[in-house]
Amino acid sequence: MMRFAVRLVRCCSLLAIALFAQLLIGSVACAAEPETVSFASILRSSYQLRDYPMSRNWTTRMYSSYDRTGGNADFDQYLREDGNVKTIVDTDGPGVVVRIWSANPGGTIRIYLDGSSTPVVEKRFDEYFKSLIADPDGGALSGWVSGGAWTYLPIPFAKHCRVTLDNPGKIYYQVNVARFAPGTLVATYSPSRSANEQTALREAAARFLSAAPLQADTADVKELSSDFNIAGGATATVKPIAGGGVIESLTLSAPLASDAQLRRMVLRVWFDDHKTPDIEAPVSDFYGNSFGHRPFKSLFLEQTASGDMVCRFPMPFAKQARITVENGNPEPVSVRVATGIRTARFVGGSHLYLHATFRQEVSERSKPQPWVSVAGQRGFLAGIVQSMSGTQLGFLEGDEQIRVDDEQIAACDVNGTVIAPWNGTGTEDFFNCGWYFGKPCALPLHGCLVIDPGATVSAYRYFAGDAPVFQRSLDANLENGGANNSPRVAYASVAFWYGDGENVPPSQPLSASAMRLPENPVPMLKLVAPGLTVIEGEKQVKGSAASAGQVNAQSMDAFADSMWSGASHLFWNGTMGVGDTLDVPFAVSTAGTYSVTGYFTKARDYGQVSVSINGGGAMAFDGYDTGVVNSGPVSLGTVTLPAGTSHFTVKVTGKAEKASGYFFGLDAIVLKAVRDQP
Repeated sequence: MMRFAVRLVRCCSLLAIALFAQLLIGSVACAAEPETVSFASILRSSYQLRDYPMSRNWTTRMYSSYDRTGGNADFDQYLREDGNVKTIVDTDGPGVVVRIWSANPGGTIRIYLDGSSTPVVEKRFDEYFKSLIADPDGGALSGWVSGGAWTYLPIPFAKHCRVTLDNPGKIYYQVNVARFAPGTLVATYSPSRSANEQTALREAAARFLSAAPLQADTADVKELSSDFNIAGGATATVKPIAGGGVIESLTLSAPLASDAQLRRMVLRVWFDDHKTPDIEAPVSDFYGNSFGHRPFKSLFLEQTASGDMVCRFPMPFAKQARITVENGNPEPVSVRVATGIRTARFVGGSHLYLHATFRQEVSERSKPQPWVSVAGQRGFLAGIVQSMSGTQLGFLEGDEQIRVDDEQIAACDVNGTVIAPWNGTGTEDFFNCGWYFGKPCALPLHGCLVIDPGATVSAYRYFAGDAPVFQRSLDANLENGGANNSPRVAYASVAFWYGDGENVPPSQPLSASAMRLPENPVPMLKLVAPGLTVIEGEKQVKGSAASAGQVNAQSMDAFADSMWSGASHLFWNGTMGVGDTLDVPFAVSTAGTYSVTGYFTKARDYGQVSVSINGGGAMAFDGYDTGVVNSGPVSLGTVTLPAGTSHFTVKVTGKAEKASGYFFGLDAIVLKAVRDQP
């Protein structure tokens, strides 16, 4: 792919990025009088990026419209329904609503706080987002980009929060709530902002629009740099950084390296006496995009047009930090590594180590894609960089699924999928977008850097006040497809997380020389060869006629165990029974005798049929199978066809004992001209 620059959208996401509650709650312990968490203090704490890697004692929860059965109907699901009033959040405080998202906001949203019968928000749901975006002071907190509407406007409450939707229609929604420690004093949100609150909002917006640290943050930062020409297969080691401190920026520059070369270079970082690397990932993935260099700017990761790649996740350590870069390429690569170091005391019990866990998988049916699993530590999930490559974008139906501490995951009888305490509504929804991503975008807290019709995606999201916080354990996964039913998709991810112990890398060691740019591991079935005429089923829908049921084209990307030509098929479904018929017209340009091969779909709800061409001899076919698979080639004999239109006829004759329906799927009809023998 050609490199391209992604414009930093002016409408960028915000929420008190750093320790917005921890700072304030922590200050309660040492102040003469307890301080009160408020709208303004939450926003102002967003300036304290240096305190981002500190332990947190609040909890977070996401309320969403996920399918309660474990399927893929991740819309129109609520906590409670009272006629036209749908309750989507109902929780005790003290806490704060930290994020609201929807792909199709409908109805009227009302937010009630602390038992009041008067909502602090009452507005058409779509207009609520639009009004926040238009706010001259707070527009940086909200946006409607690449298919998703979102806001990070903090709405604190002292005792209770209830969010309802009136007549919303079949919408997708997510609401994230952080709950503070009991006894935390919170000033409940009021829509009438004071001058102090307006100023805090304006200052926060300016900070995040620039996506850069304040000058005051960098005044005591010492810059160190090293230049290497790393031979093929060799590893360069940066001089260890001794003494307690914080790496506030880690920049790697390899402007002459290709995208493929960047992915065959692995960055590793060890903190203190840790035996395993706390950071271990391909350079391109660690810096935000598995597919290589794409200039973009976000709060924690950046790639410049000149070739610099910058990480601003703070990295505290008590004794030392050691950095290496392995070159898995056969040829040498010139690299510059620069660190911004600030001397600081590492406070055990408060400061946490940054970890970056890389995973690369080819998806399998019934198995989610693992992001990270942590046991015996406390910390929080800080962000995800994700790449995906398949045949079509159906894999984006997969939900993020997160569990912390003693929370339970419920198993479902839907392709082995599960329901998690934190359960999303779709992959692009997790990245604050929607509808399979509308277009590339790069914002401070989320973005989609690569999206193309070839089903190639690279996206990122960072957590702020909505970070999943754990005291003992964390498990974070991503479904492949709506119910783990999109096998053979190439997934790669880096999970950024903070913990008070060592990183636990995946069981498979990361081999730099074996890395390649992500690509779909299984090409689509291509029925192309000299002398073949291929009639794609999905292209014959127009003009087809059925005595019952419906005929349409259906993408088969979610069922890639067996490949379909064109990744689609003609799908005949609905209320059908024995004796019903389907007529599929098709055309050939040259009259003659042809051998005919059919490619069909088989599944649990498919029936037994007879198929014939132009009223000739019928052939029987049984469409039942325990999975959703392609039949492969089925010989239909030879037939003499006129030039012009012919008719492929399907008649339902019955169904297997275990079959639950009479459906039929036509992938393709393949014709090969038969030459007369001398």
